[in-house]
Amino acid sequence: MTLIALLLAVVFFATGLGLTAADAATLRGMRGRAAVVLAVQLVGAPLVAVAVAVALRAPLPAAAGLLLAAMAPGGPAAHLLTVLSGGTLAMARALTLGSTLAAALTVPAIAAVALRGGPTYLAFVLVLMLLPAAAGFALRRRVPALAAGEGAAASLASLATLALAAMALWQAGLAGIGPALWAGLALALALTALGRLAGGLARMAEGERIALAMTLVQRNLALPLAMALAVGRPDVAQAVVAYGIAMWAVGLALTALRLRRARGSA
Repeated sequence: MTLIALLLAVVFFATGLGLTAADAATLRGMRGRAAVVLAVQLVGAPLVAVAVAVALRAPLPAAAGLLLAAMAPGGPAAHLLTVLSGGTLAMARALTLGSTLAAALTVPAIAAVALRGGPTYLAFVLVLMLLPAAAGFALRRRVPALAAGEGAAASLASLATLALAAMALWQAGLAGIGPALWAGLALALALTALGRLAGGLARMAEGERIALAMTLVQRNLALPLAMALAVGRPDVAQAVVAYGIAMWAVGLALTALRLRRARGSA
């Protein structure tokens, strides 16, 4: 439990370190569009996860893992893939900030009920999310020179998430991961389509639509992994890992496709 708590705190400290006041300003400047985007993040994505789980008749642990993954905040990987795909980086960063703040309040509460972690577990997750993220954000504002180490912070967060994923697979093994992989792939594709559709309805520019789709697909999976492992559900954590594999496969494939198109039109 102590190691899980430490890894989760490291991830969100690194996340806070990678965000700036400019990202908050961008989020505020979105106004009505911000409400639409956050609604898609907090309501649309989980509903899509439920629909995918039902349509594929996913086992209950896999369905729970998909739902937790869909409710997780956007991850820093979305920033890199957004830039490579020709999207708007400022939008991706703002969406990461907004989804992190929103998920900090909604995901632990729902997971505490679904995974039967109880009020103590809820407080545990909130403290290990909000305080480290706020500390990282404040430290970057106080020491602007830390901006040069943003890449290192992202790498640190990735290593901590990989450690949680390794713990999940060590406890659950690879048996039965196949159905979760297919379900994760279906969810990643569905979230991509949702992002494109929502961006179009909100009349976003093409670069902003790319950023929204990437942020919907690329999730910070440290939170659902830590929650599932903390309550002794490695089978649920295994499904979260499966989604992580699928989201990278889809994200990299879409990025490669856009790069190929860009070269062809050059």
